[in-house]
Formats: sequence, C-alpha cells, structure tokens
Amino acid sequence: MRTGSATPMKTLGPILSLALILAAPANGLMAADCREICQAYVNCVEQSYPGDSTEAQKRSILEGCETGCNSHQDSSNTCYQEADGQNGQVASCDEFSACILQAN
Repeated sequence: MRTGSATPMKTLGPILSLALILAAPANGLMAADCREICQAYVNCVEQSYPGDSTEAQKRSILEGCETGCNSHQDSSNTCYQEADGQNGQVASCDEFSACILQAN
C-alpha cells in the first residue's frame, strides 16, 4: 500500500471542477454575437433618428458595425452587457452607442 500519492481519479476531480468553473461565463452572462450587438446599435440609430435611414443605410450601418465588432469583440460585448443588452435591444441607447463608437 502506497501512501502520499493521489489516485488519478482523486487528482482529476479538482482539475475538471476548475475547468468547468473557468469555462462558465462571468456573472452568468453569455457573450453575445456581433450580429445581436450590431442589431442593437442599428435599433438605437433608428430610435435616435426615426425614419431617417433607408433600408440600404441600415444594412450599411449593420455591416460596418459587424466589421468593427469582429475586430474588437470583447469590448463590443462589454458595451452590450453594460447596457443590459438582450435580443438586439439595450436599456440605454445613449450609453451603448457612445461605448460602441469608442470601442470600434
């Protein structure tokens, strides 16, 4: 009988637990994809300037936002989460839009 050595299962348990903890998103928030983040931005532009944007302009704004978001996804996602973003909507367009413009 050996003493002082851990069995593989005893060692593996804490490692798996740590991996699961590290894999879980902070504060239970899931990272949003750029499409969702940028849809919120387009919605904010439309809210700020109702009826002023054509469908072509909205598509252009969305594509430009997605290009910036894909390059700076962490900061874009932070803006979205801090603005209580869900399903392409945010609680405060002013704060969110300013943050997105600064991040991208």
